Amino acid sequence: MFGLSLPLLGVGQRICIALPITVNGLRKVNRMSEDLAEYIRDLGYKTIESHLVYVHRSLTREIMVYEKT
Repeated sequence: MFGLSLPLLGVGQRICIALPITVNGLRKVNRMSEDLAEYIRDLGYKTIESHLVYVHRSLTREIMVYEKT
């Protein structure tokens, strides 16, 4: 996903993605943004903003904004 954007974005340009937030049977919250953080950093992006958006009963999304450094 981010690897494909490398040639398209210049330094200082931003990309926004929506990631699901899941809760397992033990009520442990898993945020994909935490799982992807190191990978995204290694590609040359930094996190600018993060917002949680409640969609419905069992679905919440995390909206992430990254900037190419």
